[in-house]
Amino acid sequence: MGIPRRTVLTAVLTTAALVTLVPAPSAGALPPPGPGVPVWAADWMKKGSGNTNYDPGRTIALRQANDFDVVIAHLGTYDNHAAAMHAANPNLRLFVYVQGMFASEGNLPSSWYARNSSGAKIKSEQFGTYLMNPKSSGWRDSRLSECRQRLSSSHYDGCFLDSLGPTGVNDESLTSLPINPSTNRVYTRREWLSSTVVVADQVRSALAPRPVLMNGLVDGPGYFHSSGPTETLLNGATGGMSEAFIRAASSGATKYKGETAWKEDVDMLRDVGTRNSGAIAFAITKVWCSANSTQISSWHRYALGSFLLGYRPGHAYFQFRTDHDFTKGYSYEDVQLGTPSSSYFRTNGLYVRNFQYGKVIVNPTTSSHSTSLSRRYRDLSGNYRSGSISLPAHSAQVLRNA
Repeated sequence: MGIPRRTVLTAVLTTAALVTLVPAPSAGALPPPGPGVPVWAADWMKKGSGNTNYDPGRTIALRQANDFDVVIAHLGTYDNHAAAMHAANPNLRLFVYVQGMFASEGNLPSSWYARNSSGAKIKSEQFGTYLMNPKSSGWRDSRLSECRQRLSSSHYDGCFLDSLGPTGVNDESLTSLPINPSTNRVYTRREWLSSTVVVADQVRSALAPRPVLMNGLVDGPGYFHSSGPTETLLNGATGGMSEAFIRAASSGATKYKGETAWKEDVDMLRDVGTRNSGAIAFAITKVWCSANSTQISSWHRYALGSFLLGYRPGHAYFQFRTDHDFTKGYSYEDVQLGTPSSSYFRTNGLYVRNFQYGKVIVNPTTSSHSTSLSRRYRDLSGNYRSGSISLPAHSAQVLRNA
């Protein structure tokens, strides 16, 4: 596709003997924003996160390098292609995937495991993996060692730590809840997040200046949660992933967040862009439910428009996906609006943000609303718009100057 437009995170780990590798980028130095929408790729999701040794071949690897500047993937996915990918796109940053708070093995040192009130180990309901103890220095050291080892053998650029968010205190996703050894009571949400951020911070400090990313922001309501904001996780990482931006993956195609929760998603991006540390958000919107092509296109425009309302160039990246395959590039994301010329504002029930070469309008409400246009535009479907525009409930328009 020519000039790389997207950001793909490929998670990779490094051993202590890393000094002989290609010099790493500085901790905050992800590629500068390009002319289109800043997008990234969660390529560890290919055929499910447990498929750690899938090699797509050189053709697909080079396609991803040309389509994205940031990629997260398993060690075995691109380790044979990393040099060629970096040669094809010098801006490419590959991050190696490492599980941050779960382990598949049940025979690790006893103190590494989180325990319930009966002293038993705790498992993920979905994956059957073991929840680990964030206060165990042995477990934390193992995450650093894993990152180092994988980085050393892969020639990736940084490490990505999964599952550092509030999953560890979510009774719907676990067989039981963990006990905080400092209080002998079930972890509060705030206590769990404060403990897991130490895992990320230990890895980041030791690997500096290599960037370290983590998954755990969840979404805007989680980011600003009064009983434990996931925002705190950014104190231990270069950037963080929001895995439920705008919608939960398996929610029905006609189910939408309310305006308040939707606005928190947008404001999360804006807040990340103002931080001194952890100032990069990786938003992903998944439509992993039964949906027809019209609904998928509508969700794509809605998620993209919402992202563009809140993001600060260089501090946030977007991804939309409908499957577990390698991340795809979409024509919607080729739109070039230039730099934002304003923050978003609300008018006539709509949220609007002006750009150098266009305008974004989003309607997160349950009713249709209209607004006037000061000039002629062209929308993502190629239609010309002028005079006024009406947006139905839960929809968006991304408009380029015509």
